[in-house]
Amino acid sequence: MLNKVSNGNIDYSKFKDLQELPKPKKFNDFRNSLLNSPNCIKQINKNKIIYQTKVGQVQIYIPYAYGHFAKNGKFGNGKENRQDLTGVLNLILDKPAFVTKDTQGTLYFYKPFVINNEFKDVISISIDSNGKLEYRTTYESSNTKVKNIMNHELVYIE
Repeated sequence: MLNKVSNGNIDYSKFKDLQELPKPKKFNDFRNSLLNSPNCIKQINKNKIIYQTKVGQVQIYIPYAYGHFAKNGKFGNGKENRQDLTGVLNLILDKPAFVTKDTQGTLYFYKPFVINNEFKDVISISIDSNGKLEYRTTYESSNTKVKNIMNHELVYIE
């Protein structure tokens, strides 16, 4: 599935059914898309849900999940604003290209996206064993970066 091209980078074009990067969502739309998903199997409270994925159930604290896409703020990631990615969470959790798990039990859900019919990047969402959700973006990655990903246990592949 992951093939190296002549410059040493990974050829992500081999992924099946690449989807267009969805439009960003405002908080209420983000929250409602999770709460109204058929994969939301239990609402624990106003802001916390249990969500069914291809590899089992995960807890999602919705304000943190949304806030982590921003650089600043209560739940900001401290690195960069990626609020353009707020529309991807359901798609990644529902139909990942592959999922890995590290030795601490953190799950990593990966899915490639395109913009204007051109490959953009592989976006990943990690959810640790306590339900803490973070996003990662894997651009045209070097073989070394992908090898580090693959050192985790592969628990699902499309």
